[in-house]
Amino acid sequence: MTLFSTILEEKATYRRLLDLRGDLAQMSLNVLQRIIQSLPAKHQTMFGVALLRLSARSSLLPSCFILGGVERESDACTCGGFGDIYKGTFRGHRVCVKMVRVCGPSCMDYARTFKMFSKEAGVWSQVRHPNVLPFYGVHLDGKYRRMCLVSPWMENGNICEYLSINPHANRLSLARDVAHGLTHLHYKNIIHGDLKGPNVLISSSGRACLADFGLAYMSAPGILEWTSVRSSTHGCGTVRWNAPELIESDKGIASKNSDVYAFGCVCYEIFVDAVPFHEITHDLSVILAIVKGKKPSKPSDNSKPFTSWGLTDNIWNLMEQCWDSNPQHRPTAGNASQQLPHPPAYSRKKAQENEEATSRSQLRAAVMEDNEGGIPLALMEVLREVGW
Repeated sequence: MTLFSTILEEKATYRRLLDLRGDLAQMSLNVLQRIIQSLPAKHQTMFGVALLRLSARSSLLPSCFILGGVERESDACTCGGFGDIYKGTFRGHRVCVKMVRVCGPSCMDYARTFKMFSKEAGVWSQVRHPNVLPFYGVHLDGKYRRMCLVSPWMENGNICEYLSINPHANRLSLARDVAHGLTHLHYKNIIHGDLKGPNVLISSSGRACLADFGLAYMSAPGILEWTSVRSSTHGCGTVRWNAPELIESDKGIASKNSDVYAFGCVCYEIFVDAVPFHEITHDLSVILAIVKGKKPSKPSDNSKPFTSWGLTDNIWNLMEQCWDSNPQHRPTAGNASQQLPHPPAYSRKKAQENEEATSRSQLRAAVMEDNEGGIPLALMEVLREVGW
């Protein structure tokens, strides 16, 4: 770890590392991914950023990401602008196969798509937490080896769908799950960038898990500024969940503060059962409202949110703190998590929850074990090549 840290801290050797291609780039990616797994969180960002940059430049992924034996259904469950969602199976487990769509026939189109794909896979792979959707790996599908992200299949759908079918679910516990997941991302210096109800999935045991890391990135303040850590592909989420600073500036970049603003909006979805600014039809009008400093409307005291769904004045005050127009005045994700009260004791299918977590952990470990080996030799090859 010390040798590789020195390589990443020195401009010349770091550049030589990023210029590697072919087998040497592959070995370097494998070494970086292996090292990251054993590092404390404070060191993971530097190595994670290096992995993302080398992957994008070399058009390669760590070998342990690639899954064999994934089977998917022929018809997509959902079709979106950037890809299609299929049900599938992997080693006896039901999985979600997210197939990325390449928008254009040229090599440049493929390179651009791979860069976005590798960033999502790379960032997502660094996170393991009960309230973050697990990353199983990458499936290269069919004759043309189309790029797919593989994760557990969540039968309960997203949090909005789940609450429409289960209106009496414990909404406070779901809000705490989202807060815990976001706190963990920020602890690892990962910005989600697109937090909203449709991107929060519900496990079979009723736990909320953050998903969809297409706009996520690793924030590395003060580390190797010359490397332009923040990619130009970073978007700004969806309008109704966007913090004012993302809307008011063409150069707005998602941050921990804007994630917290979005968390307040997800709490609105959970406790009010509506999207933020639901009374405003057009997104352009929503943008104007946000720029003018307006916040999502508060339901009346005798409405269902307050009488049946767990909303309290304290929770509403927390949501308003998250929506503060000054990003620096918003609470951190950890502070927001602490402000949410503990729910009363209730059954959360604890045995099923433990079995679920164990099964997924064992599957990830098995995949990693299948793809390990040869790391010490690879490390020596990389060190020689970068001139160490």
